[in-house]
Amino acid sequence: MPTRHSTPTPGSLLASITVVVLAGAGHASAQVPTFANIAYAPDHPRQILDIWVPAVPAGPKPVVVWIHGGGWQSGDKSSAAAQGKVTELLNRGFVVVSINYRLSGDAIFPAQIHDCKGAIRFLRARAVQFQIDSRRVGVWGSSAGGHLVALLGTSNDVPEAEGTVGGNLAMSSRVNAVADYFGPADFFNVEGWHTGCSPETAEAALLGACLGDIQANVGNPTPPWPEKVALARLAGPVTHATIDDPAFYIAHGAADTTVFPEHSQLLHDALIAAGVPSTLRFVPGAGHGLPATENLAVYDFFLRELAPVPPCRADFNRDGFLDFFDLDDFVASFEIGRPNADFNRDGFTDFFDFDDYVRAFETGC
Repeated sequence: MPTRHSTPTPGSLLASITVVVLAGAGHASAQVPTFANIAYAPDHPRQILDIWVPAVPAGPKPVVVWIHGGGWQSGDKSSAAAQGKVTELLNRGFVVVSINYRLSGDAIFPAQIHDCKGAIRFLRARAVQFQIDSRRVGVWGSSAGGHLVALLGTSNDVPEAEGTVGGNLAMSSRVNAVADYFGPADFFNVEGWHTGCSPETAEAALLGACLGDIQANVGNPTPPWPEKVALARLAGPVTHATIDDPAFYIAHGAADTTVFPEHSQLLHDALIAAGVPSTLRFVPGAGHGLPATENLAVYDFFLRELAPVPPCRADFNRDGFLDFFDLDDFVASFEIGRPNADFNRDGFTDFFDFDDYVRAFETGC
C-alpha cells in the first residue's frame, strides 16, 4: 500500500528542472553561455535554452540537460549557473544545457513535458553546431524538475507525452541517464495540502483540476473526470517504467515534507521491478533541498553512464575480450529493447542496430 500523508504543509511545491547537454569544443564560463536564449521552438517565449560548451577537448561531447524548478509555476534556466552545477559539469568535460519551458500559468500539462522533449530533439538535430554527442544525453532536475527529468526517462514510448513541439520529429527524445532530485513521481500518492482545493496548489495548476477531486473521481465516467484521471496518470513517472528506460540516480531528503520521500521510493521500486538500473539515496536530516556535496555522486553517475563508446565497439560487455558472451549479451538486450542495444546510437533500437552489431562482431577488434 502506498504511504499517505495528511499533515498540512504551508507553502507551494518548489521544483527544479535541469537540462544539461554535453557537447563539443568552444569556450564557455558558468556566467556567460556559449549560446544564449536559443529558441528550440517558435510558439512561446519560454521555449528557449542556454548552452555552455567546454573549451576542450575538441569534438562531440556528452551533454547534461538541467531543467529548472519552481513548482511548475515559476523559475528560470539561469538557476543552473547560479547553483554552481554548470562550472562543475564543464570541468568534467560535459556540454551543459539549461532550458526554460512553459509554466502551468501558460498551459497545463502535458505542455511541460512536450517542451522538454522538444528541447532534446532540437539538441540532437543541431548536435554538430553545438558539438554535442547525441548518443550521450543526460538530464538532471530537482523537485518539479526532478519530476520532468524522471518523466523524460520513463515515457520514451508514450505518444501522449511526446508532443510535436519544435518539430524535429525524426530525432529521438530518448535520454541516456537521469538524475532525479526529490521529484514527485505519483499523483495518486499525494495527500495533505497537495490535494486541497483552496487555495489552489501547484498540482492543481499543473493538471487543471484539484488533485483531491481527481483522486476522488477515479472510475467516475462523468466528464471531465476520465480525462483528468488519465492526465494525472500520464504525468506520473511511475506509470511508465519499462525495461528500456535508462539508468536512474535518485536522491531525496529523508526529512522532506514538501515532496514526501515515498515518491522516490515508489519510483525506485517501479524501475527495479521493470529491470532498470536505479540507485536511491535518502539523505539523513535533509529537507526539500540537498547540500552541494551530494552533487559529487551525480557527477560520477554521469561520467559512468555517459562514458565514450569503447574502441572495440563489438566488446559489448566491455570486459576486454570479444567472444560469444558479447553476442549473447547484445541479443538479450536487443530482445527486450534495452537502451544499450541502440548500437548505432541514433536514439532508436531497431534492426539497423542488430545488423550493425553483427557486422562489427564478425569484423572483430
